[in-house]
Amino acid sequence: MNELIDRHGRTHTYLRISLTDHCNLHCLYCNPLLPNTVGSRRKDSLSFDEVLRLIRFFILECGVTKIRLTGGELFVRKGITGFLKTLGEFKRDHPFMLGVTTNGTLLRQHCAVLKSSGVDAVNISVDSLREDRYEKITGQDGLKEVLEAISVVQSAEFESIKINTVVMRGVNDDELAEFAAFAAEKNLHVRFIEYMPFPNNAWDRQSFMSWRDMKRRIQEKYELIPKISDVHAVGKEYLIGGQKGIIGFITPVSEHFCGSCNRLRLTASGRIKACLFSLPEQEFDVAPLLRGGGTEKEIHAGILAALGMKWKVHPPAEQLAAGGRSTMTGIGG
Repeated sequence: MNELIDRHGRTHTYLRISLTDHCNLHCLYCNPLLPNTVGSRRKDSLSFDEVLRLIRFFILECGVTKIRLTGGELFVRKGITGFLKTLGEFKRDHPFMLGVTTNGTLLRQHCAVLKSSGVDAVNISVDSLREDRYEKITGQDGLKEVLEAISVVQSAEFESIKINTVVMRGVNDDELAEFAAFAAEKNLHVRFIEYMPFPNNAWDRQSFMSWRDMKRRIQEKYELIPKISDVHAVGKEYLIGGQKGIIGFITPVSEHFCGSCNRLRLTASGRIKACLFSLPEQEFDVAPLLRGGGTEKEIHAGILAALGMKWKVHPPAEQLAAGGRSTMTGIGG
């Protein structure tokens, strides 16, 4: 087994795969509509066959036990249904944890194929529970469709369903208690994510809200009881006193979790990223090997080279916001 261990001793067993950098939403923190934005809408995305080859390699040869499919928005990619069915056939013979992250707008019509393909976990991005604000944040009037999709997914009884909410001060931070109520009413796991800095999303300290400030705001109305989480969990999790549901906080800016990081990322164009915030020169482009007859030994060596440049701790927020890195929609989150 070719274990994926970086120079700081961290073993990597989790691979996040962006299937496309296209998205049908234009969320302020991820894919904003800007007149001078140079998009990364690549036509050279890895083919589904290339992605499947890499998944087989990571699962069978590298000790990876968890795969998450992301975008962009994965359901905008043509052929996604056939890809999921083929992946499901592989998963039945070689079990691993399989998750998807989606904005939910196209989820309802794909729920059945996710279930039949052996998807275990579904994460859905919802940044406002108010229709007018949802449209302002995402650029689309789609909240009703997303909420209906959540109900459909719950009925399908996936092993894990999580709601991801990026919190921006002055934009949606006044909905924290509403989301806690939503979690309690629907018996959901809602995770509040700190607004992360990327070159195109106008991040600044004024719009940033730390997880501790979020927690204090929620505690004005609800008791939050710490919940024991897995060592590799990125979220600080809490039960809601006297209620159903779970509240989580993901804290990459104010309180990093680099020490327990076990994640690798594969971008839609075929770049292996050992860190969400890595620089281009720290990454490994696997596409030329896939298309030029490269061997698994060569692919493994390239992955280890990227791991060899992984930071012990990623740089501070202001440095990350300065540029030089991919946009969030080009990475896959």
